[in-house]
Amino acid sequence: MMSAQTFPNLVATSVSEWSRAVTDSLTLVAIPPPTASRQLRPNGRPSHSLLVPFWTFMLLVVGAWAQPAGSGAIEGRVSNGAGGGALRNAVVSVVGSAQQTVTEDDGAGALNDPLRQYVRDARQNLVLGANGQPVFLTADLLERAQLRYVERGARADRSYGDWYPSFNASYHLTENLVLRAAYARTLGRPDYNFIVPGATFSEPTVAQPTITVSNTGLKPWTGDNFDLSLETYQIKGGSGSIGAFRKKIKDFFGGSVTDTTPELLARYGLPNDPLYLNYDISTQTNVGDATITGYEFAYSQSLFFLPAWARGLQVFGSATRLELSGNTLADFTGYSPRNYSGGINFVRPRFYVKFTVTHQGVTRGPFITPSVANGIPADTYTYQGKRLRYGINAQYSFSKAFSVYGSIANLGGFIGGNLRYSPTTPGYMKERRRQEFPSTVQIGIKGQY
Repeated sequence: MMSAQTFPNLVATSVSEWSRAVTDSLTLVAIPPPTASRQLRPNGRPSHSLLVPFWTFMLLVVGAWAQPAGSGAIEGRVSNGAGGGALRNAVVSVVGSAQQTVTEDDGAGALNDPLRQYVRDARQNLVLGANGQPVFLTADLLERAQLRYVERGARADRSYGDWYPSFNASYHLTENLVLRAAYARTLGRPDYNFIVPGATFSEPTVAQPTITVSNTGLKPWTGDNFDLSLETYQIKGGSGSIGAFRKKIKDFFGGSVTDTTPELLARYGLPNDPLYLNYDISTQTNVGDATITGYEFAYSQSLFFLPAWARGLQVFGSATRLELSGNTLADFTGYSPRNYSGGINFVRPRFYVKFTVTHQGVTRGPFITPSVANGIPADTYTYQGKRLRYGINAQYSFSKAFSVYGSIANLGGFIGGNLRYSPTTPGYMKERRRQEFPSTVQIGIKGQY
């Protein structure tokens, strides 16, 4: 079976904008599940039937450009092939598949090298003036800029690929109780801001000169995902699930700062200049492995026992708990170990009202580089404080073609805090700022013609 995919317009004004578009488009690359056929034996009981394997293929070619600080361009080619099969009957369902993905990137970016604008002696050392500062090659500011900034002066290409299998199985313990197990290997491509070729050199006279370079050799992270859940359906008006999962991540991304060596200059395609050995190199790298273990619970209940005027009332709730372990440099921005939500729905033929409440636990942000001079200890991160929010949505339909609706997000407003701390930071020193978020009200009409 051949499948065609439709992708969004990838024309962008910045690399980050294009990267998001590419990420969105790549999420459309999926293996369609096989269509199950049901065959009955003469006694009326379903038979086991091995379904015909399926196959898909797709080739995606994309390009991008950006102008804010020197143009850059990258072209990515992604090809996918997938196949699989399934075995199903009335009690057991097993679906397996494997996808091969090959990615090729070819790009160029801006080079910002201040050393190109200074005078050198015969040994390629910087010539210093009477003030002790390097001497410029020219007094003309435009000519200096033309020497320092090289449009698409950094180039690189790379490719990677692998097989990504998946497996799903379900077993009906009873008509309304299902046990599910799943495994899938996934990949996470780096943001194109990290791999578009480019390098920025600080002035050689600063206290700690640094080369900030895009790591075009940054590999995607891969994850082995295991899921197990028990689900109930329509038992006295209630449906729920409880489950556990584990994601084992390899080669996760993280920032690093290291001393410059000739080997690193060659790896990142930088000029082999002895003066650069006095610099640090700052870039994104594959920092190691990490594991996320999670537990989930969700339940909804229709309140059938209420009087007729209250029919359509439903309560629901869910909870997620995450445990993270791995390299402390891993960039787990947005990681929140505790999240809860719930609410009440009141649905009738002409209208509905939905009230929701969500609790988001403390969410970890970016890693802060330790600094003795600034009093920043090791293992320091920024955090978003826990948040409790309420919301309400309502709609009334006058007819199939016309209705009015309204919603209030952050009902009553809430106060959010920004934190920064390490494991040794006292509690009274963790909060750095408080911010008040107001309610947002929307009212509108809907029409269908």
